[in-house]
Amino acid sequence: MLGKLAVRNTKRSIKDYLIYLITVTIAFSLIFAFNLVASSEEVIELSTGMDTFKYILAFVNVVIIFVICFLINYTTKFMFEKRSKELGTYMLLGIRKKKLLDCL
Repeated sequence: MLGKLAVRNTKRSIKDYLIYLITVTIAFSLIFAFNLVASSEEVIELSTGMDTFKYILAFVNVVIIFVICFLINYTTKFMFEKRSKELGTYMLLGIRKKKLLDCL
């Protein structure tokens, strides 16, 4: 019964899980792509005469990392909040913690 309930809730929440997975994947892809472009030989050759360009690239990289960390932190908190509400509902129904942990 508990397994069936968990599977049903997972099917209902698949949209949220998919959005979370896509967000994290795009975020890490963006970081990887920017670092790949910033460390390419062509960009390094262009920036040999321009010291400020190197600093601008480093600053933009830090800004991108902070924004993505905020985004991932927000989506993770959102998913944990939804999951804790689900577990709270199970506990209100009278299911014990041990059975919940065995089911998950």
